[in-house]
Amino acid sequence: MKILIVEDNDLLRKLILDSLTHHFPKDEVITFQNGEDAVEEIKKESMDVAVLDIHLPGMNGLKITRMIRNLYQNAFIIIYTNYSFKEYRENAITSGVDHFLSKDNNSPADLARLIKKAKEKI
Repeated sequence: MKILIVEDNDLLRKLILDSLTHHFPKDEVITFQNGEDAVEEIKKESMDVAVLDIHLPGMNGLKITRMIRNLYQNAFIIIYTNYSFKEYRENAITSGVDHFLSKDNNSPADLARLIKKAKEKI
């Protein structure tokens, strides 16, 4: 399984990477700090799970979500963000995300548990 993480906060990106590589040692986990680099990878390689922030340099997570959904309909897409306002959640759902998690209420370990459940369905 291939897991894509797009997070512009260096520390949080590393924490997510460490958590996911710990929980899924046999899976490929790749990270990007901006939307543009992530999009280049998405165009070249498919992924099974994507973890995206909403506000990213280059291209926001909702635009990336729409691109992934168009290319890889079966990918499991998670928005993991500090922006937990109702409008953001609604826009994320409209864009095609499978799950919307607030960083304030969910740790990288919580994210790993959600991905584990998603893996069972993929």
